[in-house]
Amino acid sequence: MKAATMKAAIAMATLSTVMATAATTTIDSTHRTLQSNAPDSTTTCPTSLLDESTVDACLTWQKSESSKYNCTADSYLSSLTPGKYAGLTANYLSFNTEQAFPHFPERAEMLTRCTGGTIIFSEASDIAVDPITDIGSADAVGAEIYDAYVMIYSFTREASSLGLLETLNERIRENTVNLQYEDMFPKVRNMGEYRKDGKTNIDLLMADGDFFTPVIRIDLLERDGLPMPHTWDDLVEIARFYNGTDLNDDGESHDDWGFCIYPRTGSGFNDAWIPELMYSTWATTDQTRGIQEGFLFDEETLDPNIGTGFEKAMNYWKDLWPLSADACITSTFVEGR
Repeated sequence: MKAATMKAAIAMATLSTVMATAATTTIDSTHRTLQSNAPDSTTTCPTSLLDESTVDACLTWQKSESSKYNCTADSYLSSLTPGKYAGLTANYLSFNTEQAFPHFPERAEMLTRCTGGTIIFSEASDIAVDPITDIGSADAVGAEIYDAYVMIYSFTREASSLGLLETLNERIRENTVNLQYEDMFPKVRNMGEYRKDGKTNIDLLMADGDFFTPVIRIDLLERDGLPMPHTWDDLVEIARFYNGTDLNDDGESHDDWGFCIYPRTGSGFNDAWIPELMYSTWATTDQTRGIQEGFLFDEETLDPNIGTGFEKAMNYWKDLWPLSADACITSTFVEGR
């Protein structure tokens, strides 16, 4: 059974993916019955069929087992059965966990304390390639070592078309209160969906969505009586105006810049976002009708749209690059420089 998760996107599958078949047997002390919570049915057995010492021994054992687990950390954990996944293990292929998802191992530990189930984290070296290698493709059978993954959603379409990912619709429907799935930003939520056979399958739980958002220091514009920039040309002009001036009142101007870029070269795997940064500028010149219109290819001939729009976008970045500093692996932005 496979499930997937992704990072913008990056999504994530739940532990219940591999632990849904756990069965427990308990005694309902109020009605003095034995209840078996098996995967396909619930069976009640009157304890009158058992001698009193056996029932007492079972109740003592049950109380002892329940005390091993702690599900009081939050409302979601309190909705789970203590010890529900005791002895079960899920293998999770993550990526850059310490920086991007430090809360995932923390939540996994809380889940272990509550349910007894264990999530083992492994680190992928290539977020685009390693999950697909394990899941499989039309050309190769996957190793299927892992039960869930952090993935880039755009690399999952073949796996979805082949049915290699677990469709999560029913699991989401059963946990709508805790997941608050409809509260997710629609564009990000839709990235985890795949349309197949006339049905929308939810194959990915989106962990985040990445958007390039311009941020400007209004205090500087107000101080110098400058208008807000509304075009790329305006942005280049303002960057030139402020580049090499003292922006944080420390008496130094040699290390103050007109523009901060995330990312800039040297930021490790974040460097992969640099082409996306260029594309986002290109889209503003050639994608004038919104997301219903593509810009990479001519919609009639499928010829690449490498033309004046692309050239103009690249020239903007040629102008901005020498006026800019990194805003990802340095403190330039937060220091007001």
